[in-house]
Amino acid sequence: MRKQFQLSPAHVHFGHVEMGQLKVKTCILTNISPDLGRFFIKPVNAPLSLKYKSGALPAGMAVRIEVSAHHQSHLLDNAQHDGGCISSRLTSS
Repeated sequence: MRKQFQLSPAHVHFGHVEMGQLKVKTCILTNISPDLGRFFIKPVNAPLSLKYKSGALPAGMAVRIEVSAHHQSHLLDNAQHDGGCISSRLTSS
């Protein structure tokens, strides 16, 4: 089975996110196959959020994905955290 999509960067690290701080990282998902492709991104839980345009992605075209981490104290139970630090990553498969 050949690869259809490439995510760049392959990993998104937010590092330390201070209380009340919002960090945004951008990824580019590219259709590297010669065929029209559709992609699905699993929903993420707070404190992470995604912003992108879904739909068909023609061969050679790319879509921008914004990944945000917003550190709010009431959201910490839903995130991996260590001493007030949120850590998560988005990876291509």
